Amino acid sequence: MQAHGVPDPDPRRLALELSLPVDDVVLKLWTPALVLIGVQHSGPLGRGWQSLSLDPALWARAPQGLVYASLEARQGARQSAPVATLRLFRLN
Repeated sequence: MQAHGVPDPDPRRLALELSLPVDDVVLKLWTPALVLIGVQHSGPLGRGWQSLSLDPALWARAPQGLVYASLEARQGARQSAPVATLRLFRLN
């Protein structure tokens, strides 16, 4: 799985490339001090490039500046290896 914030900086969604269909993508947002801001679930997504909108309430809890995001795809009881941590930047 690959992922990129769109637009960059100050993303409102993530563009994900999935090699297989998945039941869920779990997004976790973290502060630079590695305090968990919150968790968002995507629901089912198909193979290929997909768009995952950031929950506005979750994004509003993020501090201005640098924010980290971790992503894991889940298919049944199986879970992907975590994607390299994304660095997102919140401007407002």
